[in-house]
Amino acid sequence: QTTGAWEKVVRTFDLPADDVSARIRLKTLNTSVHVDDVSLVLTSDAELITSRSAITTSISSFQTGGWESTSTWVNGVVPDSHKIDVIINHEVTLSSAVKVNDLTLGSTGKLKINSGKSISIANNLAISNTAVSSITVKAGNFGPGLIKIGGTYGPTGNRVYFNHKMASESFNEEWLLIASPLEDATISNFITHSTTLVTRASPDLTAFADYDDGLSADSKYTYVANPYTGTDNFVDGKGYTTQLNAGAGTPPTLQFRGKLQDTSPIDFTISDAGNGFNLVGNPYSTWLFANKGTTSATNNLLTANTTVLEEETIWIWDSLNSTYITKNQDDDAFRIAPTQGFFIKSASGSGSFSFAENMQTLTTQTYYRTSNTNTRFEINLFAATNDDQRNTTVRYINNRTTSFDNGSDSSLFGGDDLSIYTELVENNTGKKLAIQSLPNSNFENMVIPIGVMLAEGSEITFTADALNIPANYKVYLEDRAINIVTRLDEANSEYVVFIESGNTNGRFYLHAKTSSPLITDTNNLSTVSMFTTSNSNLRVQGLHEGDGSILIFNILGKEMFKTSFEGNGANDIPLPNLANGIYIIKLKTQNGTINKKIIIQ
Repeated sequence: QTTGAWEKVVRTFDLPADDVSARIRLKTLNTSVHVDDVSLVLTSDAELITSRSAITTSISSFQTGGWESTSTWVNGVVPDSHKIDVIINHEVTLSSAVKVNDLTLGSTGKLKINSGKSISIANNLAISNTAVSSITVKAGNFGPGLIKIGGTYGPTGNRVYFNHKMASESFNEEWLLIASPLEDATISNFITHSTTLVTRASPDLTAFADYDDGLSADSKYTYVANPYTGTDNFVDGKGYTTQLNAGAGTPPTLQFRGKLQDTSPIDFTISDAGNGFNLVGNPYSTWLFANKGTTSATNNLLTANTTVLEEETIWIWDSLNSTYITKNQDDDAFRIAPTQGFFIKSASGSGSFSFAENMQTLTTQTYYRTSNTNTRFEINLFAATNDDQRNTTVRYINNRTTSFDNGSDSSLFGGDDLSIYTELVENNTGKKLAIQSLPNSNFENMVIPIGVMLAEGSEITFTADALNIPANYKVYLEDRAINIVTRLDEANSEYVVFIESGNTNGRFYLHAKTSSPLITDTNNLSTVSMFTTSNSNLRVQGLHEGDGSILIFNILGKEMFKTSFEGNGANDIPLPNLANGIYIIKLKTQNGTINKKIIIQ
């Protein structure tokens, strides 16, 4: 301060680019100093300490190189903050996880994101370079490269190239479920630039198809012609199937060219036609929170879409093991990778399955993660032949029921040469479950029906992986057809049996008990279930021997039908032509009588 006036002094300082406190030592008299929105009073020889929160810094590339190298950037400052605008006029390769505010690629600017690395753009992306690979995102052995944008994508053309190299040559000629991680990506471009798609000569078709569950069993996948001459774009949020072959020793590669998604939400219309299954897929270039086990309790695919889903379940195709992986709300935190297609089941009435920006995450995860970090009692029951192995899961969780619990119980999806499943302990309707959750108590009284389906007769080996078994309890498999009970929770224990073609309804049961279940227990009615498989067929399941009789009454008490049968484990009873309505079924056996309500509609 001078006599009678204020002297304005301006100094420019090169401050560090990261979002930490900047420390400036000033030799001065008592005075008031302003740094943008920050005002502090300094004493002589004091330090000015201010945060960069009020300062937006712009950093430009200096030369081609790695993002992490100081030589790549003007003044040697490596950008990594949502407070920093970055301008790239060279070719920069990203080999870490970074954050920026705005990202601008000049006319000669390019960005390459290596496998397993990521960039989070808090605001906008602008690209002046007209090259179709102005941004290249690679996916490989270290997982997918990721790019997340919070604002808008600036250019009108397709400037992003997503190159997904599969982990090994084992994926050659294996079916994949995919989705485009970019907007406006064309199917033609995918077929042309990806690894050679498998084709067949008669009829001339290319191994690229969408899925419609409303079509007949053998026609649900509609394949494109060979050669493909269409002009269609990938539909945002829609899943597809494809099969690639790069040749011996070379992993196949998926390639997409398009724009970054800057729309939220992305809604994809699903259908309840057929069995209601729909093939959808991740439309973003990031992972998506899938279930409530993630850090996002509500902003995940299953929770956000519960009103349009029959089951809060996701089914993912495991290409290398040729089976579906079933995931629901009670699984460990699970995320959907970019380019990943998966199945969901529509509720009656259809609707729109929604993908939203707040479901995105840059958190890494191994593909098809199946680990279990829970301490709950859980049984994984396996059935194996010489060629295949499949499993079904039983979980014991507080506040679950013995009937169907949406989000905790999940149906078996698909069917191949071998399948194993459970059925509900109570209110069994024949639903085949890949995952069943039961109360975490009263284990002795919960006897779980087990079913196996296989294409032709074969020797089956049953084993179990039982986790966190309560003290003094053991796990048993019961074969009621030949009255054998086998303990399966001991090391190297197994049960081997020959099974004819078809299924095994009413034959196998799983027990958690403190002592072996008695064979005489198998003749009681507690595990017998009755349900309609159609309006013209009633199934009585779990009665293995002795005579039984069926009486059907309408709600007024009038007898409508009567028949008798010999129990064989799973008896199908032809029904007369009954009018739509509610009926009471009475089953009489030498061990007692049970009643069940059914609805004909």
